[in-house]
Amino acid sequence: MNDRRELTHETETEVVYIDLTRLSTINKLMLTHTAETSSEILRQLADDKSERVRTGVAKHKNSEAHVLVELSHDQNWIVRDAVASNIHCPGEELARLSEDTPLCIPIAVASNPSTPDYILTGMSMSQTWDLRYGVAGNMSAPEDVLVMLANDQCSQIRESVSLNIMAPHIILTKLADDIAANVRTGVAQNLNTPTLTLVSMLCSEPSSIVLSNILSRLRTLEPDDWKKGVTCGLSLDSLLPSAASIGDMLLNSGHTDIYQSIQSAQLDLQIQQSKNSEAYHRHHEIAATPKNNLRM
Repeated sequence: MNDRRELTHETETEVVYIDLTRLSTINKLMLTHTAETSSEILRQLADDKSERVRTGVAKHKNSEAHVLVELSHDQNWIVRDAVASNIHCPGEELARLSEDTPLCIPIAVASNPSTPDYILTGMSMSQTWDLRYGVAGNMSAPEDVLVMLANDQCSQIRESVSLNIMAPHIILTKLADDIAANVRTGVAQNLNTPTLTLVSMLCSEPSSIVLSNILSRLRTLEPDDWKKGVTCGLSLDSLLPSAASIGDMLLNSGHTDIYQSIQSAQLDLQIQQSKNSEAYHRHHEIAATPKNNLRM
């Protein structure tokens, strides 16, 4: 090509040639907002005079690491903030950006799943609420960090942990008894919360808002989810701290659909176990039966 700014952009059906020097800022922005834009085009757009275009490049999933490193030194903080949010940004650059200003840049680093563990650990102990909040919701946060933040004095931080899909079951079960309703709501909404924990919450939850969230989650569960819950210890006969059984509490509170879901899962597992046991005994009976001698 004669002009180095004339680049190819491949689609499923054809190769499109784009002369970037002839594009308006609006058209360049459209390229940065198109998921299929190639890394080569993004590399060229990273030098654009418009900070809006450079910001678009900094956010794009196809931007290469060396391009993000270059943009992490951009004079415009909005561009650097976009880099700090990009999961493809190298860890060493995220470490440097964690000390950048304004504060929104370190906050973006705290929420970035690609941020190194040692940076997240340091941020989790920050006096700045926003940084702890970002780390608490980070899916890559180390488990010991989430354990610490689950005990944070600020309920919003604990809520962020309760919503973290990667939070271990032991943390979610602990937060299910949190004094703050917003934290318990987070536990109810978390797709990783064990079924046993949700049912236990249902039997004792005083807040109608939290209760509504618990019921919404439970009523989306499939039969296999209920079976998994039973396998992990859920039972209608399980006793609650009040000494009442889960089954009695569900019936007394009118949650017959939840009762029936647990009952059905228990029966299905009992039938399956019975079939497995019968098959096992038949196999051993056959194996123990002496074979008749064959006669010619």
